[in-house]
This record gives sequence, structure tokens and C-alpha cells, in this order.
Amino acid sequence: MVVPVMLGVALPSFRRASIPDQVAGALREGIRDGTVGDPLPGEHELAARFGVSRTSLRSALKQLEAEGAVLRRNGRRARVNPVRAKPPPTQPSLCVVCPSSRETVALHKHPILMEMRARCASRGIRWEEVFDARLAGARPGPQLRRLVAGRRAFCWVLLACGAPIQRWFAAAGVPTLVLGSCAPGVELPSNDVDFRAIGWHAAGRIIGLGHRRVTMLQPPRPLPGDLAAQDGFLAYAQQASVQVVVRVMPADGSRMLWGTRIRALLLSPNAPTAVFTTRVTHALGVIYHGFAAGRRIPADLSVVLGKSDLMLETALPEVARYRDVHLRQSALAMRVVEALLAGHSMSRKPTLLVPSFVAGATLGPAPVQ
Repeated sequence: MVVPVMLGVALPSFRRASIPDQVAGALREGIRDGTVGDPLPGEHELAARFGVSRTSLRSALKQLEAEGAVLRRNGRRARVNPVRAKPPPTQPSLCVVCPSSRETVALHKHPILMEMRARCASRGIRWEEVFDARLAGARPGPQLRRLVAGRRAFCWVLLACGAPIQRWFAAAGVPTLVLGSCAPGVELPSNDVDFRAIGWHAAGRIIGLGHRRVTMLQPPRPLPGDLAAQDGFLAYAQQASVQVVVRVMPADGSRMLWGTRIRALLLSPNAPTAVFTTRVTHALGVIYHGFAAGRRIPADLSVVLGKSDLMLETALPEVARYRDVHLRQSALAMRVVEALLAGHSMSRKPTLLVPSFVAGATLGPAPVQ
């Protein structure tokens, strides 16, 4: 099902959140969840807690007083109003949902999230994150229901989420953007790199250089983008005019076990002359274990990475890869987020971006047999 994009509709202008606005929002949450007591702590304590001046704190308290959330009297600490004069305005919010621990996906290493968070701050959109490895199970429904319940004016951004989470949000009917590719049968607005095109192009470059034995590494729980890259790679190999043996190898197990398996593969009689993967860690692991096994790169073994990473932009030798399009991707993602927060319907047709190819020093002609 395709829901037409509402073209020509003016999107709302989101105001930059000032320091008093941010403090007021934090106090509202503290009052709501009980972490801020009644009466409220004194001005000196609150200013120190939030790291702001007393002037900014007083401005925030004036906002809460005007909303009826707190009662203030000269010479006394502010009290929580048991009967609110009027509800606070609902601030548009974005929440990133990821079924991994916070340590696994570091914000400073994810340029798309960095750009989106900066854009949210400039538009007055509140930012939340839920990184929880427990959501990776087959039935995340109960946890997701508790997460979504009672939250208004939210746009949910799904990062590295598999089919169970995507299906739940599609059925829930809440504003949702998949930062990646949708699983088969899921219809949600999505924004991703065209991994199928990457797989097709990578196969063309590798086979065109004479490689006839290729291994493609897949993570133990491949995301839709990983599967799309595999589909494109295999599709090109099947229609090639030469015979190519492509082996899809799961890169699972502990680092020691995986390293042992890679070395055994590279030292086998029918060892691949090229490896393709969509994961940075797998590409670097193959390069390391290739050197350890006595394989020269790229004279004996070529390695092509189906994406990129900030650290690879300055790494030497340069890895053959597909350069990130995070600036374009984050800008498109924020356009969808703002439209969904404004109540507009968005197309369920995926938005796919094609990155540029960097030949790098890890890709070369197949060795002469």
C-alpha cells in the first residue's frame, strides 16, 4: 500500500529550545516521575543540578508557574500544584529505538544520529533514545507497548531493528521511520542506502578483475540491508558470462573462533581470492587474518566493504568501500520526521540512496593461478 506524499504542504517551523525551555522540560519530567520532590529543591541546588545560572532557572520556574504546574510564593520554595491550571504544551519528540545496548552503538561513531540530533536541537524537537538488547527477542510486543503508551507527539525512529519490531510499529499505527530498510512484508516510511545496488556493483568490480572464488561474510543476525546486498551480489554472479563460485559464510561465534575459521578458509586449497562484506569489523578482521595467514593484500586477497566508517576516511592503506551518504540520509530522515510530527501521511515506498565507490588499495586483479 502506498500512501501519497502531501506535496506543497508547509511544514511547521520548530523553535530552537532555549536553556530555560530545556530546564522547564526537565523539571516537568522530574515532577511527573517523582525524581523532583515537593516542595522543589531551592534555587541554588536546582541551578547546580542542571548546570545553569539562577537567572535561567528562574525563567524556567516562571514557565511552570504560568502553566500551573508549580505554585510560588516570595521567600518560599516552589510547590507542586496538585490541580494544574492548564496542561503544559506538548513538545514534538523523536525517540530512537535500537535493540542493542548503548555501548554497542556509540552516538559519536554514528554520523547519521549525530546529524539528526543536531537538527532536532535546532528545531526544538525533543530527543530520546532507547537502546535495549532485550528488544532483540522474537516477541518484543509487551516492552514496546509499555514504551509507547502515553507518549504523545512522538515520532519513532527504528535503528538496526529486525522484522519483529518493525511489524509491531507498523501494526501500532504510530508515526514511525525506519532508519534502514524494511523487512519483507513491512510497510513503513524508510530511509536507507541501496544495498542491493551496492552488492550488484561490488560483484561487477570483483568479477571484472578476474576473481572467480569469492566469499561473502554475513553477520549472525543479518539486517534487511545485509540481505539486500547479498541478493544483489548473487544476482550479478548468476548472470555473469563466466563461472563464479560465491560462498556465503556466517561470521558468527566468538572473535577467537571466527578468526580461526577465517584463517582456515584463507589457507584452504580453494581459498577465495576476494571477500565482500557489509560490516566494517568483518572487513578489518579479514585484512588482519589475511596478513597473519601470509596473504598479501590485494596481490593474493582483495577485500571490498559495502559501506564505510568515519575512521576509514583517513586510514592507510585505503580500504575499497562505498562512501557514506550520512549528510543526505540524515537530511531526508529529518524531513520525514517533521512531516510525521505535523500529522502528514508519507509514502511507504523506500527512499534509497546510492553512495560513491572508493576503489582503495585493498582491491586488485585476481592472482595468476
